[in-house]
Amino acid sequence: MHEPVNSLSINGTLQEDAIRRGDSGPLSLNILYLGEEFEKRDGSTGQDRLYVKAICWGDMRDEFEHLKEGDFIGVEGKVQFNGYTNADGVDVKSWQLVARDIQVLGKGEAPEPRAQEQTASTFTPADDDDIPF
Repeated sequence: MHEPVNSLSINGTLQEDAIRRGDSGPLSLNILYLGEEFEKRDGSTGQDRLYVKAICWGDMRDEFEHLKEGDFIGVEGKVQFNGYTNADGVDVKSWQLVARDIQVLGKGEAPEPRAQEQTASTFTPADDDDIPF
């Protein structure tokens, strides 16, 4: 049986300056990922958006606390799920990306998108015998 893999990589633009949460707390990065463009029902063009909260600790926190709003970064890490009950008694669930690696890909703005032929997927479907369910 395979070990579960908890890994996510995302490239995106910081939506605010990196925020350090106290002397011993994590560095918090709020990232906007822009996905593929699509055509809306009314004929206009839209684009998928995903806002991701990433955090980092220790030496990595110190190394990247200079990041500013608009910087384009790549983050690889594990997904961590959180939950709590708010003051109104409602259960709230959230997730964040705990960074294992951060790369600064551009300062101040996202790079121009690459041509479609350069971003073609190399996905190969799994053989039915490899699927555990």
